[in-house]
Amino acid sequence: MLDDLRRGDVVRLRYSVAGRNPIMAGLDGEGAVFAWSGPLLRRQLRVLFDSDVPVQELRDPRVAAARVRRQGEWQEWRYLAENVAPIVAEDREPAGFQRYPQVYVSEKRSWAQVADWARTLYPPPAPLPADLRERIAQWRRLPDADARIAAALLAVQEDVRYFGLEIGENTHRPVEPALVWEQRRGDCKDKTRLLVTILAALDIAANPALVSLEDGRHIAGLPPSASAFDHVIVQVRRDGGSLWLDPTSTGQRGAAAAQEISDFGYALPVAPGSADLVAVARNPASLNRMRIVERYEPQQQGAQLTLQVRAEYSGDAANFMRRNLRYRGAEALSRSYADFYRRRHAEVEVLQPLQVEDDAAANRLVLTEQYRLDRPWAQETPGQRALDVSADSVAGMLSLPETLKRKSPLAVPFPSDVEHRIELQLPAGWSWSNGAAQRDLDDAAASYRYRSGLEDNVVFSEERVVARQASVEPARMGEHLNWRRSAREQNLQRWVLALPADKADQVRKQRLNNLLREVMDDNRKAATGKNNDAD
Repeated sequence: MLDDLRRGDVVRLRYSVAGRNPIMAGLDGEGAVFAWSGPLLRRQLRVLFDSDVPVQELRDPRVAAARVRRQGEWQEWRYLAENVAPIVAEDREPAGFQRYPQVYVSEKRSWAQVADWARTLYPPPAPLPADLRERIAQWRRLPDADARIAAALLAVQEDVRYFGLEIGENTHRPVEPALVWEQRRGDCKDKTRLLVTILAALDIAANPALVSLEDGRHIAGLPPSASAFDHVIVQVRRDGGSLWLDPTSTGQRGAAAAQEISDFGYALPVAPGSADLVAVARNPASLNRMRIVERYEPQQQGAQLTLQVRAEYSGDAANFMRRNLRYRGAEALSRSYADFYRRRHAEVEVLQPLQVEDDAAANRLVLTEQYRLDRPWAQETPGQRALDVSADSVAGMLSLPETLKRKSPLAVPFPSDVEHRIELQLPAGWSWSNGAAQRDLDDAAASYRYRSGLEDNVVFSEERVVARQASVEPARMGEHLNWRRSAREQNLQRWVLALPADKADQVRKQRLNNLLREVMDDNRKAATGKNNDAD
C-alpha cells in the first residue's frame, strides 16, 4: 500500500529468491505432507541443521523415519516417500483434522522461547487518536467490565474492516493501534493489538494469544516453533479464568462471556511468564440455539392453508444469521425461503415477506414470514385429507454424510440446540387420525426428542436435537449412523385428517358433479365435432 502513488511514478521492488523471513528470528520449523488427494510419484523433505543443534520432530507413523546424516558442519534430515497412493477426502471432516500424513522438524526449543519472541512484536503502543480516546471515555461509563469488553470488541470487529498485507515483517509484526484505527483496517494481529490496547485503557487485563486455524488442537503435538501459528486472538484474564475473543469475527452481539470462539484447542499467550500452551475453552455463557415454529391454519373450509413461520436464533446461531442477512440481504433471503416452501407445497403465495427483529443486547434474532398454500394437501379422498410435514431444521442435524464407511471422524455441529415445532389448527368437526406419540433417542454425540399430540384442537409435533460433542470417531460410526436413521424415520411425517360426515358427503357430491360435468362436456365436444364433419 503506497500513499500518494501517481501516474508516472516509478516503483522499484527488491526481493530475494531464497532465504528466511528475519521476523521469525530463527524460531521457525519446516514441515511437509507425504500424501495428497492424487497419487504422488515422489515426495521428499530435506532439512539441514548445524551439526551440534538438537533436533525435534513430529512424524506421522505413515511416513518412513528420517535418514539422518552428519557431514562437516551440517546434519541432514531427509524424508522420502515414493509411489504414494491418494487419500480420498471424506465429507464433513472436523476442522483441524489431519487427513494427510505430516512431518514437522525444528531445532529443539521450548514454548517459553517462542512466547518471549512474540512479546517483542507487541511493544507498548503509541498514543491513541483523540476520537478513539473519546470512545474509550464513553465506554468507561458503562455499568460493568463485561459491558465495556463487549462494546470495545464490537467496535474493533465492525468498525475496522479485515485487511492484511502478509509481506515481510507484516506477516507477524502488527501495525500500531493508532494507525489501525485511523485507517479502519487491519488483519488478525492488528485488530488484536488494537483491542488489547483499548482494554488496557479500560483497566481490563488482556493479551494476544497465538493459535492455529490449520492445525487446531493438534498444535499441542508439534515441536515448539513460531511458524506453528497462523492466527491471533485475545485472551481476557479474569479471576474465574479467561474469556477468548476473536476481533476478526463479525455479526457478534450480546455479552462478551456469551461470544462463541472457534475450536482452536490450544493457544500460546503473549504475556510475561508465558511458558506453555493453554487450553482454549468455550466462553462460559456461549450457546447456539435455534427454535422454529410453523403454524398451519385452514382457510376456505380447508381448500387453502395459511402458514406462519417464526424462527428464533440465539447465541452463535444469531451471529450466523445476522451475517447471512448482511451479505445476502433480507429481500434475497425472503425469496429463497419462499422457494423452499414452494418445493414442498407447490402453490405458495407470499402474504408477508421476511420480517427481522434483532435484539442485539441479548443476541437474539427473530425472523417471521407468512404464506398462503392454495393446494396444500398431499392426498385428498372423500373423507380424508393428508398433510406432509417435516421439521427441516432438525432434519439438517440428522442428515447422513455422503461417505458412510469412514476412515475419518464425522463433524457434528457443536455446540447446538435445535428445536422445531409444527402446528395445525383443526377446523370444526375435523379430527386427527395419527394419535399422540413420544420417542427419545440417545447417542454419545447427540440426543433426539420427539413428541406429538392434540392440544386445544391443535395438532402438534415437537422435535429437538442437542449436540453433545464435536465429532464422531470411525469406531463408533455405525452406531451413530443408526441413531440418525432412527431419528430420520420419525422426522418425516404425514398427518391424516378425517373430515366430518356432512363435509365428506359434500365432497362426494362435488366430485360426482365434477365427473358428470366432464362427461357432458365430452359429449358436447363430440357432437360439435360430428356437425363440423358433416359441413
